[in-house]
Amino acid sequence: MVFLDDLKGKIGADGIGGGRVIVFGGGVYVEGHKGVAEFSESEITFFLPRGGRLNLSGKDFRLSFLSNDGACVTGKVENLSFK
Repeated sequence: MVFLDDLKGKIGADGIGGGRVIVFGGGVYVEGHKGVAEFSESEITFFLPRGGRLNLSGKDFRLSFLSNDGACVTGKVENLSFK
């Protein structure tokens, strides 16, 4: 996805746990995940390539896009943590 590569370069998105995370006003885009561990309207956890996990908590989450290695979660993100 050329658009996302260009966007990541401009905002300085870094790799975390082997994946990339872009936080925007309406949610989060996660690239390079290895699946969804948990999902609810207030919490979502992704498996990361290097064995860690990305946990998002907030309100009104919806999984608006999901592929083998990319996902877009919309809603109000209140906390983002890595385990």
